[in-house]
Amino acid sequence: MRVVKHVDGGIVRRVVLIDDAGAEVVLVTRFLAHLADSGFSPNTLCAYGYDLRRLVEFVDRSGMSWDDFTPARALEFLGYLRRLPSRRSAQRLGVAVATDQGRLLSAATVQRILAATSSFFEWAIAAKAYGGVDNPMQKRLDAALALAGSRVHRGGCARAYGYRTACAGGSAGRCRRSAGLCAAGS
Repeated sequence: MRVVKHVDGGIVRRVVLIDDAGAEVVLVTRFLAHLADSGFSPNTLCAYGYDLRRLVEFVDRSGMSWDDFTPARALEFLGYLRRLPSRRSAQRLGVAVATDQGRLLSAATVQRILAATSSFFEWAIAAKAYGGVDNPMQKRLDAALALAGSRVHRGGCARAYGYRTACAGGSAGRCRRSAGLCAAGS
């Protein structure tokens, strides 16, 4: 699985995800084209392409279709990501989880991939390309954070609205900005 960047005048204009058979992953490429049309930066397009590559690898390995990706499968995806070795060297000195295969993906990387997956499914629902009614990457109100209010600084819309992203009731994490949700915040 690879990400192909189409460059025009030194700027990435289009990002395409290619599967192991050499075919374009059409649904992901359509989403990336939507992001490009929405004015996202070339770096963001590339980051989404690399993050969604992990989702496609999981879907392919599990032998399921997009419509089979449910909240229960989202929990399996979280476990899959937490066991994946990182291909990159450490960016910072510090404590990292390592196995006999090397360092694992960091928690921040896993949260970024989950956020990209959530955005992808939000788009797929709107584009009528996903058969599920709700986003399998569910968001829930964080009652403790909402009660703490201004006493706890979490940044962004978590501070303003008391929300955390959640993987179908599993791991809560960083706030995902969506259209208009996070007008107040950093």
